Amino acid sequence: MTSRQNLVLSVVVGGLAVHGAITACGSIKSPVTDANASDGLAQVTDGSASNDGGIPQGTIVAFGGATAPSGWMLCDGSVVSRTIYANLFAAIGNKFGGGDGVSTFNLPDLRGRFVRGVDGGAGRDPDAANRVPSTAGGSSGDAVGSLQGDATAVPANPFSTESSGNHTHTNGAFD
Repeated sequence: MTSRQNLVLSVVVGGLAVHGAITACGSIKSPVTDANASDGLAQVTDGSASNDGGIPQGTIVAFGGATAPSGWMLCDGSVVSRTIYANLFAAIGNKFGGGDGVSTFNLPDLRGRFVRGVDGGAGRDPDAANRVPSTAGGSSGDAVGSLQGDATAVPANPFSTESSGNHTHTNGAFD
């Protein structure tokens, strides 16, 4: 048995723009979004077709605007529904916080932070095991969603400088 799916689509083929409604039976998947189309996206009118542009759920993308585009959310730590955003919850789970522990979860909160990859045993991040959860219920240690502590603290070893006489200074570590 097949089902009908209605799709409103803008397509550019060889410079010719085609706009209209398409009725199809079966599954519809659009692996690539055409950036040259007048609106740039296929619009699913009944929610059953997939038009993710090949971008997996949970992907974090740098964005310069203050308001997220349609279909996207800002990484601002918001608590959202596990039911409404079931695919996103399946991708990131409680890595960025468990929400109420039952029906909600936290989005990543990247305000004032940068994205850092998991060491995954590569040995490039010697303090990976010391990372803490970014939000209560989130991941810790060498895991997505953990937070690295301040790495630019005030030097612990004492040092002094002299301002008299004719001399030069060299730069070096404060070890």
